Amino acid sequence: MSDTEIVLKTPGAKSFDANVSYQYKILPKVDQTNVFKDVEGVLSEGGCIAMFPEGGSHDQTDILPFKAGIALMTFSTIINTGQIPVIIPSGLKYFKRHEFRSKVVVEYGRPYKVSKSLVEMYKAGEKRKAVAIMLKEL
Repeated sequence: MSDTEIVLKTPGAKSFDANVSYQYKILPKVDQTNVFKDVEGVLSEGGCIAMFPEGGSHDQTDILPFKAGIALMTFSTIINTGQIPVIIPSGLKYFKRHEFRSKVVVEYGRPYKVSKSLVEMYKAGEKRKAVAIMLKEL
């Protein structure tokens, strides 16, 4: 409801008591400015970056939705340096995902480049739409 009040539709724990005041805090936003600048610098020189655009590591069999960071880094690199990064989607599939040092297969998708029309859309102020389309295409 606000920064200091929350309403739960369904209690998450069996010991939840609606009459008790629970404390929580909001984590501050993490400033990724330096990360974005470093990535842009490496890509502008033709370098390579490995990232996990799902925003985390997991052992699920299905891919998680991508976070916007990969698109934002790509668009900023293109706009600020003129370099168009090639994105090579890849994923890990474990044979026994719950075992330490399980065998793994690395699968690669088709190389992807952002289209000029998406870059123009992003430049024209339709950033959210351009990012959403790029993430869907990936």
